Amino acid sequence: DPIGPLESHFGPGCRVIGSVGRVEPVKNHALLLAAFAALRARRPDLAGRLRLAVIGDGPLLPALRAQADGAGLNDVVWLPGKRDDVAAILRGLTVFALPSIAEGTPGAALEAMASGVPVVGSDVGGVPEVVADGATGALVPSGDPEALAAALERYVGGPALVHEHGLAARLRVTRHYGMQAMVAAYQALYDELCERKLKLKRRVASCAE
Repeated sequence: DPIGPLESHFGPGCRVIGSVGRVEPVKNHALLLAAFAALRARRPDLAGRLRLAVIGDGPLLPALRAQADGAGLNDVVWLPGKRDDVAAILRGLTVFALPSIAEGTPGAALEAMASGVPVVGSDVGGVPEVVADGATGALVPSGDPEALAAALERYVGGPALVHEHGLAARLRVTRHYGMQAMVAAYQALYDELCERKLKLKRRVASCAE
């Protein structure tokens, strides 16, 4: 297999935590970086292989780079800004992290799951509708770096769990968010609207009589 962008940057044998999205306050990447530092302290046996990749541009990218530099993590944290090879990057992740303060339906998490990557995300907004806690990933309280570090630890320290939840994540996306599921949902909505319209016509006709 050709070498992917993560292996090209970090080298082989690394366990990479990744996140994709605009680097802005609501995404809370600063907390992810703090959780990553805490994870390295929790697992010194794995620290040499742990890596973090945050892909995306945004107003807080310079501050995030400064935070990584201040923590002495430049060699193990990759903050490249916007990339056009996100799909290849996702396929190389061990686990996807979504530390957001608020979220709608998280498209980046769905893309990661479609790539067979488990997701650890904040229990906010639409995230619980996408991530099945304990089956395709884990949900953690927003704003808690220790809880995020603990959840990520289960994946970077458990290849079997990564495999199990990654397969379940891909299956969940296929069943609930794939093209067939979307077509079925639109058809059901169309049928429901037609039925409502028919009932309304019957009530109007009855009143006229």
